[in-house]
Amino acid sequence: MLLAGDPHGARRLFGYLHILGNGDATNNLGVLYLRGRGVKRDRKRAVELFEEAVEKKVVQARYNLVLTIPGKFETSDALIKRQYALLEENVALGDIPSHVLYAERLYFQNRERFVPNRQAKKLELLGAAAQTGDADYLYAYGKELEIQAFLEDDAKKMVRALRAYRSAFEKGQQSRAAEALGSARYLPEWNAEPSREEVLGKTETEWLIIAAEGSVTAKCHHGNRRFNWMQRTDEVLNNPSELQEMVNQYLEQDNPTPWELSIAHLEDCAEAMCAGSGARLRRCEATKLPSRLNPPFGDTALYARKRIGTLAAALVNSPMWATLYLGQIYALGIHVERDRAKAITYFNRLKTPSAKAWIDHLISHSEKRR
Repeated sequence: MLLAGDPHGARRLFGYLHILGNGDATNNLGVLYLRGRGVKRDRKRAVELFEEAVEKKVVQARYNLVLTIPGKFETSDALIKRQYALLEENVALGDIPSHVLYAERLYFQNRERFVPNRQAKKLELLGAAAQTGDADYLYAYGKELEIQAFLEDDAKKMVRALRAYRSAFEKGQQSRAAEALGSARYLPEWNAEPSREEVLGKTETEWLIIAAEGSVTAKCHHGNRRFNWMQRTDEVLNNPSELQEMVNQYLEQDNPTPWELSIAHLEDCAEAMCAGSGARLRRCEATKLPSRLNPPFGDTALYARKRIGTLAAALVNSPMWATLYLGQIYALGIHVERDRAKAITYFNRLKTPSAKAWIDHLISHSEKRR
């Protein structure tokens, strides 16, 4: 609380205790320099302080020092070995944030040279973190389980993933956990008990609607999933009878979700396109989730930030699809009044071959009616 409320006072206090040889204070002073709290941001000085605190065997200092080491694919062998050695010391002592950071630093396949069977190691580390009941850690554990289950076509592992998401949802990680439950990957064969539906407890659509209250990516998932059949309309664009038959088949389906909600979610998704020149054609990349200072996990030493081992959900090209579907909806009059001008407005946002084909189609049909 001192750090958040009075960083200048914290700097003076930690600086005084550092001079007296207090390891926790030395680490905490490094956190201030790393994050620019009460002092000018100085990464080099932060590393020096963390190194001093590591010599005094401060657990949080080992963790913080690893945060300053690059975690890239091309990171040198020496630095990879150093960070793993620091994290292994902390894991042996039961430091849960270090479990999660260690799992994150095992992401790249070339780390197998240093940690054999790294996939199993990641699950071991994140599983230990999840056992604390922390919603963020439960979500991170579920995400890793889901990825591995999909790659290995392992339904039993997927059951564990969905259960972890359910637990994260119940513990308060509601928006992201609900979105994960609503968009979890499908396996070609489900050879485990209970069934996917039993584990989920709700339909995917119901989970996405819950998630949509706090997530634009969930709105994209929900709206795009309902109208993704429209991708096939390009194939029959010049065949009015087949196109109408495709629309009729959709309208005859029993869909309990109000169409107004689905279209509203499409509209919100379409508005999420990245700003900037040419950004409509680029990926909307995910950003790191907000990191929280831990003043701290009941200790006197500070962690620079809490890691949850995952990225926020990415929009990728969902807004592009949402925009295309909205154009098609107004062009065909699905659930709404047919509106050629509004459809063209949506298509003009995209500048894609599909959008251009629809614009040409609408213009040619308009000219034929004259």
